[in-house]
Formats: sequence, C-alpha cells, structure tokens
Amino acid sequence: PTIAFWRRVRRMSQEDLAEAAGVCLSTVKWLERGREYGARVDIIEHICEALDISLEELVGGSRRRWERGQRLPG
Repeated sequence: PTIAFWRRVRRMSQEDLAEAAGVCLSTVKWLERGREYGARVDIIEHICEALDISLEELVGGSRRRWERGQRLPG
C-alpha cells in the first residue's frame, strides 16, 4: 500500500497529513506521486507516525537496513 492509500484509510487530506507529519504539503504530494523511494527515512518515519503505521507496513523489509538520514533504496 502507498502513502495515498493509508492517508485515505485514515480519512486525511494531504494538508492534514502534512500538518500532522510536520512536513510541507509539497513533500506529501511528491511522495504520493510514488517518489517515496529515494526519500529520506526520517521524513518517511514522520509520515508513518502521522498515519499510525510502521515503516515496514509502508515499504516492507527491515527498518534496520536504513539509518536515520539515509535515503530509501530505489
């Protein structure tokens, strides 16, 4: 599932998600266009916290593969 999928499940607008995650609206839009791969892990973690999901639920695999501040592979 994508960020947009989880956002809709949580009945949040893009603006709501951006505010809850502490990121710019343009970041949410960028990520929802399928660009989460290559994004910094800490930004994705904020998005996941706002959506009340784990990083693993969003991208799969083990969180330990990436260090804070690195980018997701892709």
